[in-house]
Amino acid sequence: MKCVMFYLQLLIIIMVSMIDIFYTLLTRESILTMEQNPIARWVIQNHGVDKFISIKTATTCLVVLTLQWFYYNTKERNKKAMWVILTSVTIFQLGLLIWLITPPATWYNMRIFLGL
Repeated sequence: MKCVMFYLQLLIIIMVSMIDIFYTLLTRESILTMEQNPIARWVIQNHGVDKFISIKTATTCLVVLTLQWFYYNTKERNKKAMWVILTSVTIFQLGLLIWLITPPATWYNMRIFLGL
C-alpha cells in the first residue's frame, strides 16, 4: 500500500507539472506579463520561454528522481522525513493546480472579500 501511495503522489507531481508546462506553452506570448514568480520572470526575460520550460522540466525530473532514490535507499526508520517532503511537494503541486484552473476574477473577488 505504501508503494501505491508513493507512486500516486509522484504521478500527481508529474501531472500537475505537465499541466503547468502546457499552460506556459499556451500563454507563451503573454506569460511574462502574467508570471508572478520573480525568479521565473527573470529566467523568461533573460533566457526566453523555451529555456524556462527546460528548467521547469529538469527540476521536476530532479525532484521525482531524488524522491525515488530516497524511497529505495533510505533506512526504514528515516523514511518519515521522505514522506513529509513528498507530501509537502504533493500539496504544493495541488495548490498550484487550483491556482492554474481558477479564473483570475475569482482570486480578485476573494481578495476583496478578505479585505486585502
